[in-house]
Amino acid sequence: MIFIRLKRFSRFYKFYKLYKYVMKTRHATSLHFQFSIKKNHFYTKIQKITLLIYGIKKCQRNRLDFLKMKEIHQKNRWYNFLRPYVDRMSLACFSRYRYTGRENIPDNAAVIYAPNHSQALMDALVVLAIDKSPKVFVARADIFKKPTIRKILWFLKMLPINRMRDGRESLQENERIANQVVKALREDVSFCILPEGTHQAANSLLPLRKGLFRIALQANADFGDKKPVYIVPVGITFGNYFRYLSTMLCQIGTPINVTEFVKNHPQKSEAELINELRDILTQKLKENILYIPHNENYTGTMELCHICNQQQIKALHLDNHSLKARLMAARTTVKQLQSAFEKSQQSTQNLIDRAKQFYQKRKKAGIGFTSILLDKQFKTLIINKLWLLLGLPYFIFSFFANLLLMLVFGFTLPGIKDKAFVNSFKVVLQVIFIPLTILLTAVLSFVFLKWYFALIITVLCIPSAFYLFYYVKWIKTWISDVKWLLNKELQKEYFELAEDAMGII
Repeated sequence: MIFIRLKRFSRFYKFYKLYKYVMKTRHATSLHFQFSIKKNHFYTKIQKITLLIYGIKKCQRNRLDFLKMKEIHQKNRWYNFLRPYVDRMSLACFSRYRYTGRENIPDNAAVIYAPNHSQALMDALVVLAIDKSPKVFVARADIFKKPTIRKILWFLKMLPINRMRDGRESLQENERIANQVVKALREDVSFCILPEGTHQAANSLLPLRKGLFRIALQANADFGDKKPVYIVPVGITFGNYFRYLSTMLCQIGTPINVTEFVKNHPQKSEAELINELRDILTQKLKENILYIPHNENYTGTMELCHICNQQQIKALHLDNHSLKARLMAARTTVKQLQSAFEKSQQSTQNLIDRAKQFYQKRKKAGIGFTSILLDKQFKTLIINKLWLLLGLPYFIFSFFANLLLMLVFGFTLPGIKDKAFVNSFKVVLQVIFIPLTILLTAVLSFVFLKWYFALIITVLCIPSAFYLFYYVKWIKTWISDVKWLLNKELQKEYFELAEDAMGII
């Protein structure tokens, strides 16, 4: 009797020891757990199942199950095959986009892209599409928790990076990630990190974190004698941070030669080098974006930039249709407001407050600023309505052809708390579901219809998703135009505000 009890206790103790190992380990994979269980035949089926469940869950929680994490910088057939498709789908979510300064990207060097962070995953996708070369990214570790999102981010060559809020123990993983990044840079694969650390859906800039500069200095110490290390500032300006099919301007600034900077300052400590590099990069980023301090005057200042935009473009003799011209005009307005604020603080503050109130009234009325800039408004409304009526049949076809995508949007997007993530989720969902929709429509059409009807339907289905998005945008714009045309009181306030703004500026 005593022997039987000791035997049972021995089995339980072995199970308990293996269970504790599973719960504490950070370096095993699910395959290892299966091998461990097969090797110990004395466990019951319940014990084996329990061990597998707890072990695999703990493994996934403590360490992402990336079996090829060390090879993230190496070439991948599927990545190379699908990369052009992902780039095109990412850029297709903008009604207009432009890249400038590609000639500033250095050749035969380790390149670290440092963009501003204003729209979640979209910033990384914009940098990815700068050129055809592969790029390794890092993102905060908490977004890697969900398996589906983790696989997508891994496919895009993104690595998790922990922050202080994730715990001091998790910060030790950052050393391993930094080594992977340095190895990728050594192998001529570019690296991108968002130095602000968190996104801010505004034309502003948060203080830069030190992680970027530590990696740059580590890479320079590792192979700086063989090839130089550069930090390339990337300024990304979105026309609207929450509206789909907005505009995007990506300006690549003058790179910072980290290797040369370190050579020119041999007596400075690492902390001093980091601080000076951070100041230089902050200034270069501000030069390539519309920078407005994010304080109580931000909304009013931004609205004045919209109001004065057309007049500034004419005064600077710029192209009215150029995205870069609009950025330059807005930057000029901000500078002039700052100068006016120094000369006459009270009158300038009153102007900013009036612009803020006008913005609030305009938003409450559901009027977009593009409606205010329309010429010959009544004639434009009639023409736009005729175009909407002509395109209505194809819109109905597009809606039913993309019903699956619309249902997915309806179930997933309302649950997103941070609205800056909405466009990122839309891009991810359309990358997955648009080809599935086209394939499903083609299969059903060729099964139930004659081949020539099926071919016509399939061809019509290919651009239908984006036509659907644009048609919805056109309807919203037309409604906004009508509201602006009927709101005489707001029109009067706008013209008075525009006249006073140009008088002060």
